[in-house]
Amino acid sequence: MKTILITMASSLVFAILGLLFGAWYGGNYGFFPFLGLRGYEAGGLFCAIVGLMLGGLLAFFLIYKK
Repeated sequence: MKTILITMASSLVFAILGLLFGAWYGGNYGFFPFLGLRGYEAGGLFCAIVGLMLGGLLAFFLIYKK
C-alpha cells in the first residue's frame, strides 16, 4: 500500500511540474499542435502526460532497485 501511495504522489508531483513547464515553454516559444491544441495548452498537456509517466517510472525504479 505504501508503495502505491509513493508512486501516485511522485506521479502527481511530476505531472504538475510538467504542466507548469510545458505551459511556460509553449506560451513563450510555441509548441507543436497536440490533440487539437496549440501553444501553452498543447505544451502543458503534453508535458503533464510525460511527467506523469516519468514520475511513476522513477518511483517504481527507486522503490524496486536492487
